[in-house]
Amino acid sequence: MNDVIILNDNLLINEGATRKCYRHPLDSTKCLKVAKNNSAVNEQDLQAYQRVQPLLRNHIAGYEDRLADTNLGKALVCELIRDDEGNPSASFAEYRRSNDSVEENLASQFAHFFDKISRENLFFYDLNPKNFIIQRTSEGPRLIYTDLKSLGKTRTLVALEKIPFFAKTKLRRRISRFKRRFLHSAK
Repeated sequence: MNDVIILNDNLLINEGATRKCYRHPLDSTKCLKVAKNNSAVNEQDLQAYQRVQPLLRNHIAGYEDRLADTNLGKALVCELIRDDEGNPSASFAEYRRSNDSVEENLASQFAHFFDKISRENLFFYDLNPKNFIIQRTSEGPRLIYTDLKSLGKTRTLVALEKIPFFAKTKLRRRISRFKRRFLHSAK
């Protein structure tokens, strides 16, 4: 029997296009992602996590293996990424707003992540700076990708991305665009 977890705006951490992310009221090490319109995005994210976790364990947050019941609907239960000081880590979008350039260590982690998803044919198409978290640690920044629901998903009417050549080409274009916009340009 699952108890319903009560969420409210005081627990809100961040909000994206399709979900809101809340601090878990019963476990400070976790967060809850709730779909805004009761869509299947959390189920898609959980399925993607189960597929990619063995390959990307150093680049993604941990997930629980099932959705939780909340007063706002089903929620994906994830590790809450925190900096050494205990604060929730900032997105790469926030990082870029306060940094003119990207640290070499962080740029290297992006290169490794992009190389890994390309080599493993993990076609994540939503390479948005808000979908990357930068965890500040005593060893330096750590890159974490947080939006797995875009694995193999496309918004085009003609699903050419189902053909490996086109999927790889689209992913390379997205990676190139991300690097050009966010890793090689000044603020």
